[in-house]
Amino acid sequence: MPDSARRYTAKICGVWLIWQLCSGTAVAEEAPLTLSLLPGNPVNDIAAPLIVEIYKRAGITVQPKPIPPLRETRMLQEGTLDGVVGMLEGFEANHPDVIPIPVPLETLKVAAFVVDDTPDLATLLGGRRVRFSALRGVDLQLKLPGYVEWVFVNEPSQVMQMLVRGRVDAAITVDIAGLRMAREMPEAPIRALQPALSEKHVYHYLHRNHADLVPRITAVMQTMYDQGYLQALHAQFRRGTEAAVSSTPPQNQLQQQ
Repeated sequence: MPDSARRYTAKICGVWLIWQLCSGTAVAEEAPLTLSLLPGNPVNDIAAPLIVEIYKRAGITVQPKPIPPLRETRMLQEGTLDGVVGMLEGFEANHPDVIPIPVPLETLKVAAFVVDDTPDLATLLGGRRVRFSALRGVDLQLKLPGYVEWVFVNEPSQVMQMLVRGRVDAAITVDIAGLRMAREMPEAPIRALQPALSEKHVYHYLHRNHADLVPRITAVMQTMYDQGYLQALHAQFRRGTEAAVSSTPPQNQLQQQ
């Protein structure tokens, strides 16, 4: 084959290869993985960009999308959802269609928030009937003593609104979300009681249809964890929240001690 023909053939092959690569990228961009977020969750401010960064490092495009818990469950069962950005450990027990990535995104505490003079958790759970608000569809995996009446709501902000309006004795949610919501409601003396009700890891979950991606995402997250990236990001968010909201007894309680 003459040199000019070889060069022409090489040029055509090169153009074809570039077209193939671009076409593949275009297909990937047209169909990103859809990962659910809890609508209205204050932690989404860090969870959404974090999960995008994790998958970007793995060379995968994702779209975090707020989806209510009950619809999330249905979509996982139907296989129309690619995964869940983050959920408390044990989520897979009631959702057999997901696989946890075994590197924790964060460790959170489930806490009781009050607006009255209740000094601590033991007093709140001291045997009387209590009413708690909590988000519908999110299993906090709590075993509480005494008689508890649960009032379930559909939006994270409603958990705290029920408390402020006097409809419940305490709002039950993860501490970092509760503290952020409390900061955004400065007109109410919302406090987190000590100690916390429980401490749980938060994991990222993929639908079993994407089981082949688990090793790759695990490797990326483990590297980010070893570098301290995940911990630093959550610590920054937590500092901004806790600095503005007290978890100590109210001032009149302190004066009586």
